Amino acid sequence: MIDIVLLTLPKMEVHNPLIAPAAIKSTLSKHNISSMCLDMNIDLWNLLRHKCPGFWENDDQTIHNEELFEEWWSKYNTHIYDWISKNIDSISPKFVGITILSHWQHRFTEKVIDILSKYKIILGGPGVLVNKFAQHMNVYAYVEGEAEHVIDKVINGNLDVPGVNGNPPVQLTNLDSLPFPDYSDFDFTKYSHKFRDVYTAPQGADFIYVTASRGCIRRCKFCDVAKHWPSFITKSGNVIANEIEYQIQKHNLRSFYFTDSLINGNTKVLKDMISAINQKGLDIEWAGQFIVRPPNTMTPDDFDNLKRSGCKRLLLGVESYSQKVLNDMKKGMRSIDVDYTLEQCSRVGIEVVPMMIVGYITETQEDHQLNLDFLENNKKYVDDGTIYQLSLGPTLRIYDGTPLADHFDEIGLDRTDEGGWTYGDNTEQVRIERWFEMQNKASQLGYKLAISSPTFLKRRYKKLTGKDIE
Repeated sequence: MIDIVLLTLPKMEVHNPLIAPAAIKSTLSKHNISSMCLDMNIDLWNLLRHKCPGFWENDDQTIHNEELFEEWWSKYNTHIYDWISKNIDSISPKFVGITILSHWQHRFTEKVIDILSKYKIILGGPGVLVNKFAQHMNVYAYVEGEAEHVIDKVINGNLDVPGVNGNPPVQLTNLDSLPFPDYSDFDFTKYSHKFRDVYTAPQGADFIYVTASRGCIRRCKFCDVAKHWPSFITKSGNVIANEIEYQIQKHNLRSFYFTDSLINGNTKVLKDMISAINQKGLDIEWAGQFIVRPPNTMTPDDFDNLKRSGCKRLLLGVESYSQKVLNDMKKGMRSIDVDYTLEQCSRVGIEVVPMMIVGYITETQEDHQLNLDFLENNKKYVDDGTIYQLSLGPTLRIYDGTPLADHFDEIGLDRTDEGGWTYGDNTEQVRIERWFEMQNKASQLGYKLAISSPTFLKRRYKKLTGKDIE
């Protein structure tokens, strides 16, 4: 009998398997606990991609809207029941573990928990909400924070451990001690190959996730990373390179994506990793999130070495080109260093995805114009291929666990419906209008958009004003 099934639920990306189940599997193996990773998300996509592929689109609102979701569920739930019967009931595990990455999985998770009523459920991941899931009688345990140092104890019946069922979590301090993630249960041929392409037939995953660090060195007011990982902890450069080499040997894939909030949180570790990759002669490509740093911290030679190590693409948390707004966000960076970073990436041939937030609480029309000017002034990097895509979030949303949410009333923010807010003249209508101005400007200049949410914003604008917006 399998001790625990590690389950991935919709809606997730379809281009490759999550790292969390693979990481937990390898940890459990150390304790002689048997496990099996099952990806319901990818199996349902393969099953339903000709019927409702749009469900897996980033902009699709089905899983966010109760009415739309209930309609979808009533139409397709027999496939979920059949999948569970075939994949879980057939092996009858002692436990079912579910990773919840964010709020968008809550509706689907609750439905599946009810179907799995005869199993003991263990919930984990940053999307776990105790008040929402603890009411289910078959939820045996919920884990807040990291699970690697407690999951074996939970399975063996000890619930009085950090992070479990309301006990305060304790963060891991030595990531080098963790075994490398075990992806052996996943069939890589089922995955799409194309990033965020839900319509193309699966051609197989072409990259693997790697986690080099947890936490962040910054404390941005809009971000909840510090809630989950209060301290920034990183693996050593040699261990990161060893893990990459291990996964190459196991899966013969040479592309990697770092799940870290920032790959250059510790520049010494980054340089050690690059040195180890080059010493091993690993012919790879890699990408990850990257914070903007000044020239005295990230020198031109450092960018040369990044490129030589196989760095293909960096996702930059630009957020805003207004220095005033960056200061208000507590970003801890200078807008002039954005220029420097783009210049260096262009020089060495590293692609960049600037990630921007439209409508921070203190953003004014003048700040918005600076963002529009940023797009205009950096068109040259679109033309030379440096700016691969532009990522625009769905205007600023204030999530639980962020400093903005923790001090909502103290700051003077006014709540509106559906999690919205106003702050003086900064209304949701204004933010949506600015978002579409940014999108349209970017499109006119030839930017490709990575993440965008026009469907949600169009619906909200119609509700707020009675008018359509494009």
